[in-house]
Amino acid sequence: LHPDMPSMRCVGYRQAWQHLDGATRFAQFVEQGQAATRQLAKRQLTWLRKIPADTVLDPFASGYQAAALAAVQQHFACAENQFQAA
Repeated sequence: LHPDMPSMRCVGYRQAWQHLDGATRFAQFVEQGQAATRQLAKRQLTWLRKIPADTVLDPFASGYQAAALAAVQQHFACAENQFQAA
């Protein structure tokens, strides 16, 4: 492992590396890892809020597979229409 690897961009990996390298104390490692996790969660929630509510499907609802297939087909049909119009 080395700090330039793509895995070091994952939440907690950079903080763990710094701690194992002796750059931070354990308490700092935990605090920074928790902060990074909160920041990621905030970014994910921001991203999820942009998704229209009708796009969210309940996997436990009856007819889920048909609804998922219809949503995918509609998405690609809209994308194809936009591409052809350009």
